[in-house]
Amino acid sequence: MIEHLIKKVDIHSVFTPCKDPLDKRFGDILKQYSANMPITKDTIALLGIPQDLGIIRNSGRPGAANGPEAIRKALYKLTVHGLSKKVDLIDLIDIGDIDCEGESLETIREKHYSVARELLESGAKIIVIGGGHDCAFPHAKALKSLSETISVINVDPHLDVRDLIEGKAHSGSPFREIYTELSPAFIHEFGIQEFSVSSHHVEYARQCSIGISWYSDLRLRNTINQDFLEIMQLAKNSAENVFVSFDTDSISSAFAPGVSAPAAIGFTSDEILGMSYTAASNNASVIDFVEMNPQYDQDGRTAKVIALCIAMAIKGWLE
Repeated sequence: MIEHLIKKVDIHSVFTPCKDPLDKRFGDILKQYSANMPITKDTIALLGIPQDLGIIRNSGRPGAANGPEAIRKALYKLTVHGLSKKVDLIDLIDIGDIDCEGESLETIREKHYSVARELLESGAKIIVIGGGHDCAFPHAKALKSLSETISVINVDPHLDVRDLIEGKAHSGSPFREIYTELSPAFIHEFGIQEFSVSSHHVEYARQCSIGISWYSDLRLRNTINQDFLEIMQLAKNSAENVFVSFDTDSISSAFAPGVSAPAAIGFTSDEILGMSYTAASNNASVIDFVEMNPQYDQDGRTAKVIALCIAMAIKGWLE
């Protein structure tokens, strides 16, 4: 059971109900997980990973440990009008956070894997909010442990295929880990920026048959959402289950300044919202949103974008 691995959300710290009882918000319909609560194929589970140890290990700027709380505050405020009436037929459950306090990154990843595996084994869809991008590996591993094959898509300006540091994982290594340890049937990096990657990492990706959609090419064609749909369909047709990872760094800092590694160029809010919907409507089993850093956010702008992405993903699974 997962109860001893998680820390429940203090709902009062992230949500104040609207005075109008008819004005329903996500905070009104998201159930707080409790022991023995049934998790089924009709469950969409939200799971937080409040740590930035892998970012610090990769010499990045800290702060993403506070991402899950900031994202929840924005998500819980959203109205539910945009969701299908089918929302009454599913369980939206906030599992809480992996308990990271005082733990090493390696221990946190073990806990994360155990929780994700139990949720997936019960048939749930999972939305993971980070935290550093190193959290992509545990839920990819959990998905692979229950699948004959998996497909993986990373929406990111960086490839994140760096070598381990002294044999230890970090925020720049998850897709090397996924490739070498999980042998996905399909793996694709979407939105890679040519001045944000090293040549030897590009060569590594090519040698491993890791697909790359370059941001400059996507922007030139100006068909970003259609291109993502085509990649998503390839992923779905290539494996039993699909995992899609959204690094908030992939969004232009004009729309999302609160990230670990802000980019001068990148996807717009509308584009990332469309991709979030597409990932879920094409039946991704796990979707994550990582590297949101509230320490550098402005007026909660980045948290609001990711909250809308989560809402769009839920909408996509419902429709």
